[in-house]
Amino acid sequence: MLGRLTERRSSAFQNLWAAGALDVRPSPTGVSVTTDSSLRLSAFYACVRLISDTISTLPLDQFFRQDGQRVPFRPRDPWVDRPNPNMPRPTFWNQVLVSLLIDGNAFVQIIRDGEGEIFELHVLNPMQVEVLEGGFRINGGEFLPRDQVLHVAEMILPGHRRGVSRVEAGKDAIGLGLALQEFSSRFFGNGAYPGVVLEFPSELTKDQADEVQASWDAKHRGLGRSHRPAILMNGAKANVLSTNPADLQLMEERKFAVIEMARMF
Repeated sequence: MLGRLTERRSSAFQNLWAAGALDVRPSPTGVSVTTDSSLRLSAFYACVRLISDTISTLPLDQFFRQDGQRVPFRPRDPWVDRPNPNMPRPTFWNQVLVSLLIDGNAFVQIIRDGEGEIFELHVLNPMQVEVLEGGFRINGGEFLPRDQVLHVAEMILPGHRRGVSRVEAGKDAIGLGLALQEFSSRFFGNGAYPGVVLEFPSELTKDQADEVQASWDAKHRGLGRSHRPAILMNGAKANVLSTNPADLQLMEERKFAVIEMARMF
């Protein structure tokens, strides 16, 4: 299967999408969903890491069919144990799986020696590969025929050449998860209070109001300052807009977002 596979430079897991984030429309929540932002969602990241780390470390061997029986191929081809000389075997397959899990496509270019045997395999950045009828266009330039690239797609829609991107297909669920994650951070960053209205008996100028707000934020904003006593002067009153995570069903919504991510994978 892997007798057909990347560009002549290796790319680390962190740099697989270094050329830029996938251009995806904003989700209904208004949160921009890209490859990079999806990986900032803890549940999405955990799913990708769990699957890719587990499968990439499984034993790997080479076989052939003889009289209908599967027989180990010996000696194994060198690329089976070391597909890319610049990285360990688990790292190589981890990149293949990460590409497949996120983009829905994995592209591996085959480098052959003078006798046509596989010499090296390299994982291509899926965002830089355009799938054409007779081959692949790499980063808008180099053309590679189909016998030089292994294309593994998770699910291809009828009439399409590329697999469905999980980020694109699940952008609504990912966007919701990111919005809940950001809301939680802001909620507790504000001391777990949605807001405080400071009421003064006399009218304040804009400069005075800005100074009061800055002073209040400096002393009470943030989880570590959330329970400090407030000292108010000049007849000021603090009116707290009370709510809590239970009222907002915050924890339940975040659990639902995690289940959605697990369902996507």
